[in-house]
Amino acid sequence: MVVDCIDPSDSLDKSENLLPVVSMDMNLFLRIFSLFVLVLSPHFVVSAESALSGEVGTGTTGIDQRKKQNFTIGAVLSLSGVAAPHGTAIKDGLEFARAKLAEEGIKVTIVYEDDGSVAQKTTSSVEKLARDGIKYVVGPTWGILALPAAPSFQRHKMLSFQPANSSEFVSGNYPQFFFLLSPPSTAMEPLRQFLSKFKGKKAAIVVVESIWGRLWQTIFLEAANAQGVQVVINEVPQFSDIQGSLKPLVSRMKREGVNLLLSTTWSEGTAQTVKELEQQHLALSLLSPDLNEAVNDELVDTQSSMIDGYTIIPKEDSEFIIDFLKVYKRKPRKYTDTGYDALMTMVAAIKESGSNTEIARSFLENSFEQKGVSGRLKFNSSHDVAGAGYDVRQIVERMNVASAVTVRDR
Repeated sequence: MVVDCIDPSDSLDKSENLLPVVSMDMNLFLRIFSLFVLVLSPHFVVSAESALSGEVGTGTTGIDQRKKQNFTIGAVLSLSGVAAPHGTAIKDGLEFARAKLAEEGIKVTIVYEDDGSVAQKTTSSVEKLARDGIKYVVGPTWGILALPAAPSFQRHKMLSFQPANSSEFVSGNYPQFFFLLSPPSTAMEPLRQFLSKFKGKKAAIVVVESIWGRLWQTIFLEAANAQGVQVVINEVPQFSDIQGSLKPLVSRMKREGVNLLLSTTWSEGTAQTVKELEQQHLALSLLSPDLNEAVNDELVDTQSSMIDGYTIIPKEDSEFIIDFLKVYKRKPRKYTDTGYDALMTMVAAIKESGSNTEIARSFLENSFEQKGVSGRLKFNSSHDVAGAGYDVRQIVERMNVASAVTVRDR
């Protein structure tokens, strides 16, 4: 940090004006000197330019003096490969937040690294940013990509802000990770309320083999049992075999008389599920965390669907959706809002702590709290945000009546 200040002695005549001061007692001298410095304090200048890869402007002279700053952060995201829909959605949020910060005089440079949805490349990307001196990173995109890179974050004392992840998707203690996704376990209560109307009905649970899928399987099963829903099918097909598994699974659902399908795969997998249900003319209710994404990406044709389709997703901020629509002429995708909040959280931490990530971590754990577009940003002991909770919403209606995704009024 560069601090330029006026030397108080420059304003005095060294041969004459200092003589009376010398004769004063020390206490009186200190009082006069303190008042003199206070009068001149507007002349103190704190450098407004900072970069995490070099000098960081984190002077404590006052918040107003640090409003205009330049920050450089990293982003290790899956901009290609199977996780690309989520990685590019996070990037949308980062760029939207960066534009908002620029309006406030804060310039953020983001160094993007595409890991191609490959864990080995995720780790090498983190190492590359470390060599460049970058301490704050958005990403990785998924938990299965973040875990192998954890030792690199720890070794280089880098902080990772993960918009599409929760501590519930990782096992172990990772103090360098901060999670922006509302924990899926907080979806339990709205899910139970939804399932109350299916009491005594037959349900199938189909989730893809993954940490994400297994967690939702547990949540689905617990909520169904609590509401007296009879789970007659509970299957976990492999990620690579979801398309081949769907036909026999749907045939089995028809034989079992299933009324409700609780499922999560990914947006394309959900689209394939809907297509198979239509092809086998099985009319039922489908609830999937991925259905909203599939509809927004126009992978599911709501005009010809035979299903009642529901999604369960974190609550949305209507003002954020409207603002994003004005700029991009389309709705924000899943994890765009948490990507936005990730950058805003990082900037708050950098302003408080500069390049010292140990101080930043303590600040985020103990003092940081603000309202984000994805909910309340306050980290608990697991580094999960409080979030905004979850909603169950119907977005596809049976009998060929399409229902648009509604924007919640808050």
